[in-house]
Amino acid sequence: MAFGTLATRKNAKLRLLLTGTSGSGKTYNALLIAKVLADGRDIGLGDSERGSSQKYAGMPGMPPFYAKDFEEKTPQEFIEFIREAAAAGISVFIGDSYSHAWMKALEIVDAMGGNKFSNGWKHVTPLLAQLTDALLSYPGHVICTAREKSEYVVEKDEKGRAVPRKVGMAPVLRDGADYDFDVVLSLSPDGTFAVTKTRCSALRDLVTARGNAFRWADVLAVAELLKTWLSDGAPVSPRDVLADRIRFASSVDALAAIGPDIKAQVAAGTLAQEDREALLKLYATRKAELTQAAEVML
Repeated sequence: MAFGTLATRKNAKLRLLLTGTSGSGKTYNALLIAKVLADGRDIGLGDSERGSSQKYAGMPGMPPFYAKDFEEKTPQEFIEFIREAAAAGISVFIGDSYSHAWMKALEIVDAMGGNKFSNGWKHVTPLLAQLTDALLSYPGHVICTAREKSEYVVEKDEKGRAVPRKVGMAPVLRDGADYDFDVVLSLSPDGTFAVTKTRCSALRDLVTARGNAFRWADVLAVAELLKTWLSDGAPVSPRDVLADRIRFASSVDALAAIGPDIKAQVAAGTLAQEDREALLKLYATRKAELTQAAEVML
């Protein structure tokens, strides 16, 4: 008796976490890596750092990207941004900074007062689970940044003088958040980074061969290595891409914007008739769900 279907490797989408203290180049390097992964397609960035990402717009070597500022920085808003990006067909979504969603969750728990387990975490834990689900099921690549707690250590320089150096400690995230990511890179203000987790065997071999001390100048080479690893499988079909966008549509207007793309794929001959019918059925189901949700909120 068969169990499920034979597993086959498909072109995968990266889940990458960049951690570091302030000034460690998290946003800068996230954009460089996104440039490689997007390969000319759209990049979207959710900015919780008061628009700081736009300082990189137009900088030599930086890719064009769409930016949207978080207002409340809550887990709910993070989920909405992910869904909006998916519905818009954003190839690489950057969540900058993922730490703020966790920090806001802690604020929500504290604000509820009383018994934190029954009042606070009972409400917040499902939201964090929904956020994780949105991140893992995103149809494109996801890069998140996270702050690291920092402290200063005193070291001796080349002349033997004692100098302070800021070092990163644990990331400001819920315990176990790194499990949700394929690769975790820890960046330092001195222009270096280290691989603290990887599911990519080629990257693991590189660390073994040359040591776990990289320069920012190596980040594009690491991104290319990851891109090759991710593409080592069967390509994702246009039907799967459009289906994911439909499922993630967060409003009727966002859903309507997908209609012309379905027609374009049909005209180009990249969608079979049965694929078109399946997508239209999914489209109608999602439209009914969104319409019903809107009526409930009235």
